[in-house]
Amino acid sequence: MKTLYVWNSKALVSQLDDYPDGEYWVTKSIMGYRVSIKKPGVKKDSPNDIAVSIRYPNKVSKTPSHGLLISGFRKKYKFDTKLGAEIYAQLERLQNRKEPGVVKRKKGCPGLPIKILFHTLKWVWIQEDRNYPPPQKLGRRMNWSSYILIHNGDVDILLPEGARILKEHGYTDGQIETIRHRSGSRNLQ
Repeated sequence: MKTLYVWNSKALVSQLDDYPDGEYWVTKSIMGYRVSIKKPGVKKDSPNDIAVSIRYPNKVSKTPSHGLLISGFRKKYKFDTKLGAEIYAQLERLQNRKEPGVVKRKKGCPGLPIKILFHTLKWVWIQEDRNYPPPQKLGRRMNWSSYILIHNGDVDILLPEGARILKEHGYTDGQIETIRHRSGSRNLQ
């Protein structure tokens, strides 16, 4: 498998087209974990799709779900709110297409290593921007809304408080309704 180590940027979403189809390691091994992408991905209706995988220490690779990543962030936040806030600050940088800084993992911290979470979300959010390109669609902002709500007290999107918080973060009423519709009657987080 080839390697592809590139800095996060807005241009990266489209620059990915310049790389040949195939599989790429996008991280070095971190505590036995690695992140890879495959181009093209598996969505037949999206020619720009990429598939993101995490290879676990036991050498099994899995496609991470939004639920797995969001749940992992929630568990880290509940484990240590100061650590959760540090992770959120770096996720905000990542969401704004900048590279995250270093956040030290604390002993007993649940879930994926923090750097693996960052690398995975970097590529998942690039995938979202390619499949659901802004500004016509929400792209990464659909998923990012869950992290905002967790950081602000784990508020349910279906409650008025959830809408208020997202409005404070620049979401329009229409975007909030899209997020609510996609979440159905369940909490998006």
